[in-house]
Amino acid sequence: MRRSLLVFAAFAALSATACKKEKSNVTQDCTTVFCTAEVVTIYVVTEDGSGNPSGLDEYYTIRKKTGEVVMKNEGAFENTYPVLTDAYRKQLAFKTEDFEFVGKKNGQTVVRETFTMTADCCHIANKSDNGGRMRTVVVN
Repeated sequence: MRRSLLVFAAFAALSATACKKEKSNVTQDCTTVFCTAEVVTIYVVTEDGSGNPSGLDEYYTIRKKTGEVVMKNEGAFENTYPVLTDAYRKQLAFKTEDFEFVGKKNGQTVVRETFTMTADCCHIANKSDNGGRMRTVVVN
């Protein structure tokens, strides 16, 4: 009886270790993950001090770690501007980095917002706004 109990305890310990190991590998192995067809984009919405839409003439997003411009004047509609899309997911997978959105009007910088971003196997996520996909900013 005692031997059976020992064998069972050893088996249980090995099983628990194997599951933990397998779980951590799955987290970063995206080859077996099925993602939705949804494409996530994080946006900035610009308004004036009264809450009215306020457009930008030029806008871009900088990856602060490298200084690289990763988005520039792409995909805006009305006063809503993309900061980052799932197209950048692979470069950001399982990392956290800061990106800076810069907006200009009449040649002057009127918006400068930092976003902390991360990604998993499928989508980017905005950590600085608790996963929110839109941030409203006031343009002076």
